[in-house]
Amino acid sequence: MRVPGYLSFIFLPLLTGCASQIVVTEIGNKLDPGEYVNGFPFRVPKRFDAVIYEKSDQGYRELSAIPVTIADPDRLFALNFRSQLFSNGTMEVTVNPDNTIQQVTLTSKSTGGATLTALGTQINGLATAGRSGKSAESAAETAQASALLAADKARQGADLAILQYQTVLANSGATPIDLLKASQAMRTAQLDANEKARLAGRPPYFPGVMP
Repeated sequence: MRVPGYLSFIFLPLLTGCASQIVVTEIGNKLDPGEYVNGFPFRVPKRFDAVIYEKSDQGYRELSAIPVTIADPDRLFALNFRSQLFSNGTMEVTVNPDNTIQQVTLTSKSTGGATLTALGTQINGLATAGRSGKSAESAAETAQASALLAADKARQGADLAILQYQTVLANSGATPIDLLKASQAMRTAQLDANEKARLAGRPPYFPGVMP
């Protein structure tokens, strides 16, 4: 004996507390071929009174009426399910030949633990990246400060070399070798100052002096 239609929906409130839940929606009874249906279409059983007639010379006369349960031809439904957050659901449906549902089984597997673990790993990764970023930023600031200090020292050394060359140049008793040594020392100091300026991201201190 088939289950009456109103009993087919008893399982619905029992599943609403699960991680996944069954969803039933009524759809149009006359669907076009190929029309999209959000779920598995089915019909529900409905009780009717079957009247038996006998044909005679005087026409048909009613003999008896018996209750029968068949698929309701006037209403069509769609069966589906919805998984809640952190869960995976699987639904199995057993269908009768008249497209009524014989059995529905919905199983749900929680993925919250794995998801939260993954989320925690991502958060830790972001925190580590943040710390690494701060460390890298601090190291970059330190390197920049060191480069600026080296450039400043090189500029001071070049200024001193220029002054020493001018002193030798002003000395009437300086020999050509003394002038050459002072000139080379000045040029070397200027080139070093320009290179240190480049490493510090500054323009060259002595643009006219090039290797």
